[in-house]
Amino acid sequence: MSEADRELIDRWLDGDLPPDEEVGLASRLETDAEVVAYLARRAHLHSALRQVLQRTAMQQRALALAEPPPPSEPHDLAALPRARRWPTKASWAVAASLAAAVIGVSVLWLGKASASPSALVRQALQAHAARLDRCYRVEVRPEPEGRDRTRRRTAAPTETRLWTRGDRFWNDIRVGDQSVAWGRDPQGGVWFTLSPDAGARLEPDEVPEALASACELRSLEPESLLRSILADFHLRREPTTNPDTYLIHAEVKDGHTNSRYRSALLEVDAASHVLRRVVLHRMHKGRSVATVTFTLVQSALNDDATYTLAGHLSPDAEVLDRQTGRGKRGQLVAEFLRLVRVRPATEPRTNAEP
Repeated sequence: MSEADRELIDRWLDGDLPPDEEVGLASRLETDAEVVAYLARRAHLHSALRQVLQRTAMQQRALALAEPPPPSEPHDLAALPRARRWPTKASWAVAASLAAAVIGVSVLWLGKASASPSALVRQALQAHAARLDRCYRVEVRPEPEGRDRTRRRTAAPTETRLWTRGDRFWNDIRVGDQSVAWGRDPQGGVWFTLSPDAGARLEPDEVPEALASACELRSLEPESLLRSILADFHLRREPTTNPDTYLIHAEVKDGHTNSRYRSALLEVDAASHVLRRVVLHRMHKGRSVATVTFTLVQSALNDDATYTLAGHLSPDAEVLDRQTGRGKRGQLVAEFLRLVRVRPATEPRTNAEP
């Protein structure tokens, strides 16, 4: 803890801290356990000193009432020795404020330390319901039993970023110099584009299994995930040395064989309740296929169009759908799957087209 933090706390306890600096101190108390511990120690010392002074003042007051001073002794309270002064209303107010503040900080901190994992997940659910875009770096590590035995022809994507807002998402995958954008609309249809000049959209009943697997593997819908974890998972808090975060481990309950996840690890920001990191053990058809890690890298306010195909295309771009893209759209799907390393090279064609 810095010397500046110690000075802030001592000035606050002495009543010398301006309101604008109290905001900064409150923020430090929210995020740093060492600052809270120092405050508790200093507050205890201040409280003990005040009690001694108050007891001394009361004793002097009692003596003064029992033995009135001789006429020659001044009756002016200000002229009395400092130890004999009766505590003023202001000093009592300061003491009361101090006690309330210390109790408030202690309750707040103890509440955070003892909050149940389900309560923390509900707080995260509320935080992710806000209209704010968050970007996560995505890392996929296939499980040995989930790896396809067929060798791929292309390297894995060099970088994958996922933007989310509530249960909306779009994914930016960069393979070398090429950028691939794709997402899923509220109706369950999938859209993607390999360049600003052309894009494709598939209705829910047109999405091939390979493409559906790609969506499932690299997508994150925070609200749906957190609701599922609350309903279908056993939760426990994990110890952590970082006071800024909570760690919650979730294990799927027995009997939920259709769950998309075997287990999850949630790293939740202690102040904002936002998911900082999510580690998901993905399941497909009853078997574990990959461990996917989502790490928060950015928060922003983006345009709604970024979650649509049109938001990633130039104004005169070609859009291929069920009516306009027969044949050509299938080729685009195959190229997309090849780039994101989902489709085995031995598969001759995609079943995207009816």
